[in-house]
Parts: sequence; C-alpha cells; structure tokens
Amino acid sequence: MKILITGGAGYIGAHFINRLKGHEITVVDNFCQGKNNVIERSDIKYYTVDIRNKEELIKIFQDKKPDIVVHYAALASVPDSVANPDKYYDNNVTGSLNVLEAMRKSGCRKIIFSSTAALYGESNELINEDHPKNPTSPYGHSKAMFEQILKDYHRAYGISSVSFRYFCATGCDEEGKIGCYHDPETQAVPNLVKTLLEKQEIFNVYGNDFSTPDGTGVRDYVHVNDLADAHILAIKKLEEDGCFDYNLGINKGFSVMELIKEAERVTGKKLNYKISPRRAGDPGIIIASSMKAQRELGWKPKYTDIGEIILTDYNFFKKL
Repeated sequence: MKILITGGAGYIGAHFINRLKGHEITVVDNFCQGKNNVIERSDIKYYTVDIRNKEELIKIFQDKKPDIVVHYAALASVPDSVANPDKYYDNNVTGSLNVLEAMRKSGCRKIIFSSTAALYGESNELINEDHPKNPTSPYGHSKAMFEQILKDYHRAYGISSVSFRYFCATGCDEEGKIGCYHDPETQAVPNLVKTLLEKQEIFNVYGNDFSTPDGTGVRDYVHVNDLADAHILAIKKLEEDGCFDYNLGINKGFSVMELIKEAERVTGKKLNYKISPRRAGDPGIIIASSMKAQRELGWKPKYTDIGEIILTDYNFFKKL
C-alpha cells in the first residue's frame, strides 16, 4: 500500500514507521522536533511541509496518491494549549482540515487519526469509548473537534477513519535507534529518568492535592511500541467502511509518587524531586478501558509492567 504519514518524524510517528514494513511510505513533517527520529530506509520518502501549508500539502497528495493516511501531526501539550489556544486550533483543527482536503483531491478515503484521552476530562472509573466527553484544555477540545469532523466527512464524503485515543504514551524502542526528543519535555517519565541520570537538576511533581490516594495525578501509561502496533492493526480495520474509535491504555493507573518509587527501584537511584503547583488543564485521574480495541482489533499491549516501561526510557536517555 501507499501510506502517507503526517508527523512521521515525531515521537509516536517514528515508532510506527520503525515497525511498519512492506509498504511505500511518504512522510510529511515540519520537523519542529528536529530530525533525530528520521529513519533511513529505501521505502521511506520525507517531505518538509507544515500541514497548515494547504497548497504544498495538496501537491504531495496528488503526486503520491496515498491509499491511506496516518495523521500524527499535532501540537500536544496540555498546559501550553491553555496559555496559547490559538496555536492549537490553528494546527490541530485548521491543519487537520487541510489534510482532509488534500485527501479528497487525491481520492484517498481512509485515515488513522492520532487522538487523545484528553477529550474525556477526569473520571474515577475506567473510561470506555462511550464515556462523556468533557475536555479540560484547548488541546483536548481540538482533538474532540476533529473526531466530530471525521464523522461528518464520513457521512458527506465517504472517508472512513480510525481514531485512537491514547492515554499516556511513554517509553522508547528498546534498540535505541529512535526515541523521545521533545523540547521542552512535558511528559512525566522522560523528565523523571533524565533527572535520575543527572541530565536535569530536579523533577517537578505538579500537584499533590488531587483527589487521589496520595494526592498526585494518576495516569494510564502505555508504551509507544504498543501504540504503533495498534496503528498497524488499524490498516486492516479500514478495509471496512465506517468511523471507528478506540482507547489505548493498559487499563491500570499509576500516581506520580508510584512512578517515582518504581523508577528508584528499577534503577537503584534516588530521585531529586519537589512538589510544584498544579499545571493548568491537568485532570487528577484518567485510566483507560481498552477492551474494545482488544476485542475488535485483536490488540493487546505487550508492555504492562510499569518498571519495564520506565527502563526503556531510562536506557534510551542513558545512551543519548
């Protein structure tokens, strides 16, 4: 198949490409996270284009005539979206509409969309796909908007889609060829291991007054390679017509303090951390039910031990 990937040099996109074989791959990326995750393979062609550049995007689509699009390109920081919502609606909504317009002009009718659990808001229960949508940030709203747009485009134009609602993506490929290069880094586990490795001075625990057992935020951490594998399964799912949405998580939550204790245990190091104020837009607890993905796609996360997940990040940043 001809597969076009937006944001394919980013963290999750690169891990997907690393595991995707046997297809003709076109990557569209503005390389805002750099080029460290560019994979040199004969079946991959990279183009430096921002998805907000509609004309250039359409040219590439019309030239490559993709069978399917995997849409990762997005801004993805909850606190930054609260401070700068204009950037998030411009990139995540307007830019994504450009992707759909380019698909229509090139005759492509299949898309896999990188969505987020941030569209749910907070819940003390396992969250399934029918859970009420109550985003607490412009980032979450931007993803919820585009999911609705996909439903409208399916009804009007016959574009089928799979939307994956990630919980907390983390970890790195164990071979260490690609990894996490966010700048600034906002994810808990990379910041935690970088502090353990003395690549930064202190780890901030953002809030200890949530309604959780130890007061720190609780998240469902899912390994990036498990996310990548779900997208490969979605290629076959899109042989069917429709709009499909799936949660991706390990169905278990860990508080920030539990992360710290586990990281100290598996690395044998003591973490230097401090309690800092909550970040705007952060919910207290959010844990997936991913049974629908397991049932309909045959997806099952291979990384379910949080210590093992942390070590894949630790080993990557140790080499970096």
